[in-house]
Amino acid sequence: MKMQIDLSHTILETDRLILRPFQESDEQDMYAYASVPGVGEMAGWPHHKSLQDTREVIRMFMEERNVLALTLKETGRVIGSIGLHGSWANKDERYQHLAICEIGYVLSREHWGKGLMPEAVRRMIRFCFEQLRLDAVTVCHFVNNPQSRRVIEKCGFAFCQKDMFQLKYTTDQVEEMQYILFRPECREVSCPDERAMIAEAVLRTLPDWFGIEEATRDYIEKSRQMPLFALFSGEKALGFGVIKQHFEKSAEIYVMGLRPEYHGMGLGRQLMDAMKEYGRACGIRYLQVKTLDASAGYPQYDRTRAFYLSQGFQPLECIPELWDPGNPCLIMIQNIDLRR
Repeated sequence: MKMQIDLSHTILETDRLILRPFQESDEQDMYAYASVPGVGEMAGWPHHKSLQDTREVIRMFMEERNVLALTLKETGRVIGSIGLHGSWANKDERYQHLAICEIGYVLSREHWGKGLMPEAVRRMIRFCFEQLRLDAVTVCHFVNNPQSRRVIEKCGFAFCQKDMFQLKYTTDQVEEMQYILFRPECREVSCPDERAMIAEAVLRTLPDWFGIEEATRDYIEKSRQMPLFALFSGEKALGFGVIKQHFEKSAEIYVMGLRPEYHGMGLGRQLMDAMKEYGRACGIRYLQVKTLDASAGYPQYDRTRAFYLSQGFQPLECIPELWDPGNPCLIMIQNIDLRR
């Protein structure tokens, strides 16, 4: 299903970037990267030979309203673009009933290898699923573009097929690789073996958080016995969470994990919302999580605590001896009763 997208009033933000509509005043910044041989060619268009080429492209972007400028927060400069276009999947009978757009992007050569493009693509994916409610997003790269392939892999797309792409500026065709990512859906998993399989598959991708083998095996085995919710894109489990009920009105998020390539897409919140909804249906009022206290000095857990704070949890108590002195436990709680 072909979608008409209007991004003319859209502004998105990441840690290092602002994604915003193009302006005529961006011509010097765009020309600086678009005139470099090889940059545009990797995306299927010829590098710009003059400022007039750049002006025409910016005018096209402003008229078509489906492309955003990538602006580096540190300098305010435009260093690339990202847009939503018609997808190869719109012509595939397997996907014609779905609302799908294709993400296309280009980045200044001087900023390759810094993780900026995966950051922008993940933010655009989140926008597509949360705001536009698309069923799926697609992406592709030419076979001779390993940089784009790495971006796609880091963002968790699934490879579908190879096809030929007709270049617009010559009569040549190039081979391209085509990928898809379906909008993740959250559901409860009832089979104990499937629960354990999902828990192990996800936790093994997160050694910075689950690097103690004995503890990880314990999480996997106990996941068999408790309610487990998982996020699926197609048949692939992207993340999961397990609820352990202690008393009639209280429970905890016993363990939760999301494959690293899907961080930054808003999926953790989707998973947490499903578990809170389940808790409310069971009459649970108070929900807690246990994580490492800031005094442990692990940067990855700074992000974990920030996530829980963003979901409404508040610190209650630090118990240094609960696990061991090197891993002080922080207990965070939240009242999930909507009637309060």
